[in-house]
Amino acid sequence: MSMRAGDLRERIEVLRFSGVPDEMGGTSGAEALVMMTWARVRVPSAKDGVVAMKDAELRTHEILIRMPCVAWLPRLGDVVVWNGARLVVKATRPTDRGDGLLLDCVTEV
Repeated sequence: MSMRAGDLRERIEVLRFSGVPDEMGGTSGAEALVMMTWARVRVPSAKDGVVAMKDAELRTHEILIRMPCVAWLPRLGDVVVWNGARLVVKATRPTDRGDGLLLDCVTEV
């Protein structure tokens, strides 16, 4: 899969929780903006969710972005905000040409 000019038409934000240990043994913190970028957001069809002849939906959204610098790479557990929806990153994988990054996401519950 390669990217062409005009493929990335959706604006997304990637947020990351940065927690700090508190005095009660838990963590407190907030989400911080990691990056804002253009993307292509795709909702996979039902046939994409078949694994080993079993229905197993692994993702609800697939997001394609240009390959960012290493410091800004989205990580597992980051939250993508797209059109008011919050999507949790479950997997990342480079495109076949290495010019982009695919984020497999599920809707946050």
